[in-house]
Order: sequence, then structure tokens, then C-alpha cells
Amino acid sequence: MRVVTRQFMFVAVAWVCLLCSVGTGVADPRPERWVERCGGVYALCGYIDRATLEPRIDRKFEVALPFSEGLAAVRSEGKFGYINSSAEMVIAPAFDLARGFRKGHAEVVVGDKAGIVDRTGKFLLSPNYARAIPFGAGAALVRRGKAVASDAYGLLRFTAQELFFQGEDSRYLLIDLPSGKILKDELAIKEFEFGTFVWAAQPGDKRYGLLAPDGTWKIEPRFETVGKLHGGRAIVCYVRPAGHKGQSSQRGRADTAQCGVIDRDGQTILAPQQFRIHGIETVFTL
Repeated sequence: MRVVTRQFMFVAVAWVCLLCSVGTGVADPRPERWVERCGGVYALCGYIDRATLEPRIDRKFEVALPFSEGLAAVRSEGKFGYINSSAEMVIAPAFDLARGFRKGHAEVVVGDKAGIVDRTGKFLLSPNYARAIPFGAGAALVRRGKAVASDAYGLLRFTAQELFFQGEDSRYLLIDLPSGKILKDELAIKEFEFGTFVWAAQPGDKRYGLLAPDGTWKIEPRFETVGKLHGGRAIVCYVRPAGHKGQSSQRGRADTAQCGVIDRDGQTILAPQQFRIHGIETVFTL
């Protein structure tokens, strides 16, 4: 069986998932299922029920970000704070940028430095970094430097996917939040699922493994290509360059890889099998 996969298919799948989640006609009381809606004379923002389109929270915020763990970051008078599902401001507006909560922690920016707060707004990690990503229940992945600008091309850059704007040479420290101890440094990281594991490569190594928040390896670094978790699964590959010893001249026209699939716990779902890569088109031979 031959399956051809193109990059645009990921976009199509995302739109299908979105369409399937909208318009069911059944009200959903969970604020994580509400969506932001902005408009009116002053373009203020509130929240509506994703399914019924009924208002849930009135439009009164300059910016409204998605709910996570029962709280949502909103901007009022130029600063971000957090509201609950009753629109009560439970963390006062004091941040220049803010992200959603993950296991009780959220990344915020004050000036040009990022730190981490808990659900009361208390800093667990002082704002001294370019990035401060909550990792698991008690760790953080931090990058030295200045935080990203708050606005670019009319969009809040901090609301983009976790690592979208980082450079290829960006390096992170893994910090234990309770003790402040550095568990690992100079890591290259890629997204997997920050609540459980992250793809990481050690200094001088281009191979990625699955790193746990306590600094141990769920999967030792051995993959040259790794994918973000989608639907509870991620693709991992060993890539052999064209012309590798043992390849025929015909097969040497494209890279050859051994690729498989793992789940969110790092367990093998599909053992590595051989396929070939042709530009943006990937041809799997099973």
C-alpha cells in the first residue's frame, strides 16, 4: 500500500477538526469550549458558546485569549490579567503578554522578560528570560535573552504556537521550579507535549530524544527527525542521506528513512519502517 502525504493535508485536517467542533447546536458549559468574539464600535472582546453562538461573557476586553484550566488571559487598559468563567478578574492586569495555564502555571511577560506565575498570580520564576515555558507540574524550559515583541503584523506573537518564532540555534535550560536547580542546559528543543515530555537534543548532538520534566530521558536521543504530537501520536524518523552505502543508484535519488509512530507516553505504536522522501512529498511504502 502506498500513501502520499503533503504538507497542505495538515491544514486540511485542522480545518476539518474545527468544523466538526462548531455548530453542534448543544450548549457547552465548559469555558475551554467557548470562543473569543470581538466587535462593536470599540472592537472589544468577549466569549460566546462555540456550539450555540450564544454570548457567555460580554465584550469588554481589548484582547481575549482562549480559556485554559478555567482561566483566560485578557487585556484591559493595556495590561493582561486573568478572568474566570464568571468574568471575574482573579489575577489583576499587570503583564505585557500572557499565555494559557498548563498544570497550574502560566508564562507571562513583564517589559521584555518572561517568567512563570501560578493561579494566584504569584511568580514561581521571576521574569528574567526570553522564554519561560511551563514543563510538567514543577519544571520550566527557559531561554536567556529578551522576550519577543508584543506585536508583529497586527498579531500578538505570544499567542502563536509555542516555538514558532524561535531560531534554529535557540538553546534552553531545564529548571526545577521548587529548587531553582538547573537540571540540563544548552538543549535544542522541539514541541511534543509540554505537560508530559518534550523533544530535546543535547549540546553537539543533532539527534532528539523524549525528555521528562525531571531531566530523565523517556526515550534516549536517537531520532534525526521528530514530529509534534497530533491526535496523541507523533512520527519519528532515522534518515539516511542519498547515496548511503548499500543503496542502489536509483534509490539514491532521494533520502531513505526508517520512520515509525509513538504515542504521548513514548510507547511505540508503529515500529520503524522504510520509506522515501521526495521534497515536500513523503511516500510511505508499507
